[in-house]
Amino acid sequence: MDRRTYMTAIASMVTAVFSGCLDTQETEPDPQIAFLEVENHRHDSPSEFDIRIEESGETVFEASEELVADPTEGVILYEEPVSGPGEYEVTVEVDGHESHTDTSDLVTPDEECLYLNFYLSGSLHVESLAWPCDDDT
Repeated sequence: MDRRTYMTAIASMVTAVFSGCLDTQETEPDPQIAFLEVENHRHDSPSEFDIRIEESGETVFEASEELVADPTEGVILYEEPVSGPGEYEVTVEVDGHESHTDTSDLVTPDEECLYLNFYLSGSLHVESLAWPCDDDT
């Protein structure tokens, strides 16, 4: 085998091996908020929670809820506060505390459905859980 034929064969093999790697594109996750829960864990007084969900700078969900000072009674749960997936920013404000959550940071392409839990104790906290969406979610 002459050098030119050898180099052509090597170049073809390298192209074949790496062509799949060059064409693959990682898909961006498409978050879907399945549940949004807000809780008042304080024991001293009720608190007014202001909840806002924005997509591309536009408010798509907004609520204001006064929750009693009781971890078992001072709770509200929104099921699918927004319809469908999107790149959402969730903001909760209460008693001088504020929390911003970008849903795109909380999901993967395989786990796009979200449960978000904001709770007020000494300060405002947020927890999240993601799982694979199915047709019913």
